[in-house]
Formats: sequence, structure tokens, C-alpha cells
Amino acid sequence: MQDTSLCRGQSLEITATVNPATTPVNWSPLTQLQVQPGGKSVIATPNAGITYTATASLPGCLRKETVTIQVDSLPQNLSIFPSDTVVCGGTQVLLVSPAYSGAMFPDLQFVWQTSAGQIFADSQYFFLANPLETTIYQRITTNGACVDTASATINIIPVPILTITPASPQLCLGESTQLVVGNVAGLTNPQWSPPIGLSCIVCTNPTAAPSSTTTYQFTADVANGCTTTASVIVEVNQQPQYQFPSDTLCTGESILLNQISDSTVAYSWTSNPPGFVSTDAQPTDMPTQTTTYFVTMENGCTVQKQFTIQVVPAGSLMLSDSATVCAGVSAQLTASGNYPGTYVWSNGVTGQVNPVAPMQTTTYTVIYSYPLPNVQCQIIDSVTVGVQGEVAEVQFPADTLLCPGDSLLLNTVSTPGATYSWTSNPPIFASSDPLPSVFYPEESASYSVTTTLGNCTVTYEVDITVFNPQMMVSEDTTVCAGEAVTLAAEALLTGDYLWTPGGAVPTFVDTVMANSQYTLRFVYGESCVFEDTVNVMVIPNFTLKLVSDPDTNRINAGDPIMLDAFVPGTNVSNFIFEWLENNISPVGNTQQITVTPETTDSTVTYFVTVVSPAGCVQTESITFTIIQPNIKVPNAFTPNGDGANDSFGLAIVEGVATVEKMEIYSRWGQKVFASTDPNARWNGTIGDNDAPSDVYVFIIFWRGGDGALSVAKGEVTLLR
Repeated sequence: MQDTSLCRGQSLEITATVNPATTPVNWSPLTQLQVQPGGKSVIATPNAGITYTATASLPGCLRKETVTIQVDSLPQNLSIFPSDTVVCGGTQVLLVSPAYSGAMFPDLQFVWQTSAGQIFADSQYFFLANPLETTIYQRITTNGACVDTASATINIIPVPILTITPASPQLCLGESTQLVVGNVAGLTNPQWSPPIGLSCIVCTNPTAAPSSTTTYQFTADVANGCTTTASVIVEVNQQPQYQFPSDTLCTGESILLNQISDSTVAYSWTSNPPGFVSTDAQPTDMPTQTTTYFVTMENGCTVQKQFTIQVVPAGSLMLSDSATVCAGVSAQLTASGNYPGTYVWSNGVTGQVNPVAPMQTTTYTVIYSYPLPNVQCQIIDSVTVGVQGEVAEVQFPADTLLCPGDSLLLNTVSTPGATYSWTSNPPIFASSDPLPSVFYPEESASYSVTTTLGNCTVTYEVDITVFNPQMMVSEDTTVCAGEAVTLAAEALLTGDYLWTPGGAVPTFVDTVMANSQYTLRFVYGESCVFEDTVNVMVIPNFTLKLVSDPDTNRINAGDPIMLDAFVPGTNVSNFIFEWLENNISPVGNTQQITVTPETTDSTVTYFVTVVSPAGCVQTESITFTIIQPNIKVPNAFTPNGDGANDSFGLAIVEGVATVEKMEIYSRWGQKVFASTDPNARWNGTIGDNDAPSDVYVFIIFWRGGDGALSVAKGEVTLLR
């Protein structure tokens, strides 16, 4: 038999014909093979492609035949979901096999058809159905010899078919139309979308006035739970487009009346005052007075518009009369308009007045611009200045900015037969020489020369600036070694400073250890240079140390302190010493002083200033913490001879204190003890007898180390 294909799970009977018929037949392999009685036929149920061989043999003779079976398969679950569903008419349903994966079976082929025999040209395993009535959809899936048929039923609930009139209305922008829905009996929850341009969205007959062509959709609920929809397109014809000017015109100017041209629009133009008629899309007019224009535009929609163009009355311009001058002699031209405005002359001068000095007959043109509200108008006119006669030549120097010491040559040309008269302001120069000699001006001045040639007399002026920095620089000075010196320079003019050493600054501070020279270079004006040198002489300095005895910074109030302004290795016999307490009160003028701080402050500082015979000055200071006396008086004592708290008296906690007088009184006012001993103590006896346990009154007069007298009063309890 021939090679064939099976779908997995199917069986195939294979029969071998042999002659003589009694010849035995052997089959191999026996995989998924059931040999039938007699051995001539077998039933094959292979799970995969396989080749079977039938062998027959007689003595001396052997025959073999083979058959190959290709095994095809299908996915396990090709059921369609949903298999049976109920939808409203007009609803789309996606029929699909959720468990299907095409990656394992790339050669599957699908064909969809309905129960009515309609076949769809769709080769996908899914199908988007939109039946108008209840329909059974079948999908036939094939893969080689395998065929699978699955089906799904879509049951349709009928919904009413709606109509909307007008079916396709056309409007001009700004117009409206009513949309009427037909066949609405039994419908609920009406809804229109989009809401733009509708008078209502939950009614069946709204008025529509869209600003552009819009598709409106109407939706309503049917009693059986379905929804029905219908739509209508409302076309909006755009009005003719236009762009009118808003200019204000000067008399004599023309204007384009419309910036937009549209061949689909018919135009009709008129004006007030009458006189302008046109059917052009973009007409041009030259109105002589303020005019209102009217235009009707039609393209199926009609638009009527009007606008007004303001026309400014013409201005007037008056110019100087023509003049005749000598060559190079100044003449003044003037222009005057009847509106405030600007004047621009052909020789670049702006303003009403134009001083000119032509060398030949020249015509000058002026443009007079007078701005009015929303417009700027112009008038152009000209005037001619004639030239007759020659003037003497003068050639002033090109460089009129000089540094001190620069030379000046006032004139480099002269005219034969002409006379020259030179003066200056301030009056530092005078000459009648056409070519004055070179000189060296020291200050700025204005130089003028009056030339006469024939009947032409002309005066020329030139300003010569001589830059003067008026520099102030530090004088030579003497300082002590290690002291700072300030080098300063200040000029009246702006320029660049450079100190060497020092840097590009006008003022700087330097610490000098040896004789030094500082050079200043100041560049100003037209590359002018000022230089100066400052010499700083250095004299020997000295070292100052401040020594105290005691050499601690904590001192009891009233204790004396010896202070020594020590200058190592130097004879100080001619030195000047000045001591100040807290930099205010003088306390001595010798190298060594002894001071006793008598202050209630917590600290005291002593300053010493030492001046050497050469004038060098050193200052030092030292600060001490002042320990003020701090005493306590016990409120009880026990004179029992045990060595602890056996007597009563002043207890000094900190600082220095001495008793001036101490008195003890009984509670009845009897004095039982008195002493002026600086360290007075009461041992609890009255005369030769022990005082009884009781409360006693004490008065103690005591002085601190600063000499201040204080009093302590109170009660003390004697305990036995």
C-alpha cells in the first residue's frame, strides 16, 4: 500500500498480499501494531510517524515491502467561547478558544461558516461576529489528516431600528436644526453625545447648533435590557473668511481691503462716502478721507461686514530758502512741520536744524515724519546751497588728545594769499603764522584760526585735550622693622595702577623688614604714563615681653602684683614706658611697676606701651582673674574638745579676708565675747566658765583683700 497520514488516535488496517498465499509474513516493528489472524494484515494505531516493514521468505528467496504513516495532531481543547450566548441586536461578539496556543501548531488552518452555509474568508482561530439574527457559527480546524469542528450559538434579542431626521442636515455657522428621533416608543434613558452644540442631551428632539461638522449619536434603553443607537451627521459650512485692515492712513496712501482670498466666495463691495465699488476678493483703494467700507460675502452662507479706515489730513513742511556761501563756510538749514515729528537729512543729520558747510553746490533732502495715532506719515522736500568763492585751507592735527610733554602742530597746510590769525581759550597761544611752530602745551585749550581769502572769511576751531592726572602719591617714609606701611596713589583721571612690588591696585599695605623702594606706574588717557617712586627706610625694632610676679593669672583681691616690661638684650634707659589699667587708668611709667588691684570686677588687664628712642612702638597686655573674698559663717558649733567644729568664727571659702572686730551676745543682749584679732574665734566660754547650750547673736566686721569693710550678722547655736 502507499504511504499515508493519520490523525493521532485513529487506526489503519494494513494488508500484505503474498504468492504463494501460504508464505508466512513477518511485521516490524510491532510498536502500536496489532497483527490479525493469519499474519497477512495488521491494525496500526501509531502515536508518531513510523515506517512498517512486511517481510516474506522462501528458501533462497526474500521479499520486503514498507509503508510510512505520518501522524498529525490537534490541540487538546478547541472549544469556542462563548459557546452559547444571548446578546442584543447590533452587538459584536468575539468567538475565541481561550486554551488555544498557536505556537505548538503553526500549520493549523481555520475556516468559519454559519448554519446558513455562509463561509467567511477568515483564517484566524477567533472571529468577531455581529449577526442580525440568531446564528450558529462553526469553525473547522484542520492539521494534515486531523479535522476538528467546533460551534457556538449567538442568540439575538431584537431591538428597534431608530431613525433620525433630518438624515444629513447642512447648516451655515450660527444656524441650528432640530434632530427628531423616530420609532422611540418604549425606549427609556435617552442620551445624546457629544453634548457640544445641543440644546439638551436627555431628550429625543434636541436642537443642534454645532460650530463645525459633528456626528451626533443617540442611545436609549430597550425594555428587554438592550440598548439601541443611531447617529446623524450635521454638516456645518464655514462662513467666508476675511481679514480687514485696521490701519490709519496718511493722505495719498493706498490700502489692501482684505488679506484673505477665497475663489469659492463671491464678494460685493461698496463704500460711504460713495465712490468705491468692487467684486474682487482683495481690492485696493486710495481714500482721500475717512471711509466706511461694506462687503457682502457668499459661499452658500452669506456674511455682511463693514469697517472704517481713518485718513489723516496731510501735513505741511517749510524749508529754508536756497542760499549761497563760500566753499566750506557754514550755512544753517531749517525745516518746520505743522505736526510734532522727526527730521532726517540726506547728510545724516537729524533734527530741524542742519548746519552744513559744502565745498560745492549741494542739494540737501529732508524726510519729515510726523506720527499721529496709529499711523506715521512722511513728507520729503529738498533745498540747494550754492557755493562760490574759495576759503583758505586748514588741516588740524588728527590726534587732539595729548599726554603731558607731547608736542602739538596746529596746522599742516596753508593757502597762498590767505591770512591766518590764531588765538586760544584760555589765552595761552596767539600767532599770525599760517603754519605755527611745534610747541608743547601744558593744559587743555580751544584753539581757533580766522582765515581770509578774497571775500571769504572763515573761522575754524579745534579742542586740544592735555590729560593731567593730578596724581597724589605717598611720600617717602620711615618705619620700624616688621611694621606695616600703606602705599597709596590717587589720580583725578581714571586709569590703571601698577605698584612694583604691590600689584595692580591704587592702595596696598606691606610689611617691611628692610629698606625698600616701591615704583608706581599709572596708565591713563590716551596711553599716557605717570611714574613715581616711594622709598621706605627701615629702622631697627625691638621685642617686648611682659613678666609678672606672681606668675599666675589668678590673684586674690588686694594682693600686690609686680609687672616688668622686659626688652631682651636691649638697654632701655632711654625707652618710654606707659602702663594703663584696663587701658584707661594710668598706673606707672617705668619698666617695672607694682600694682594692687582694687576692683570688684572679676578680671583686670594691664597694658604697657613702650617707645624706643628711634620711635618704634610695641604694646603688650596681661589679664588677671581677681578672686574676690567669699566667706561663710556657720550657724552652729560644738565646743566639746573632739577636734571637730570646736570654735566659732569667720570661714573663708575663697580669697583673702581678715576680722576687724567680732562680738557675741546672749539672747538677752549681754556681750559674752569680743575680739579684734584678725583671726578671731570663740571657743564657747564666758570668762572661765563654759557657756550653756543656747542661741547667741554675732556681729563680725571684716575686710577683704581690697580693703573693703563688710559686716556679717546672725545667730549661731552652741551645742554641748
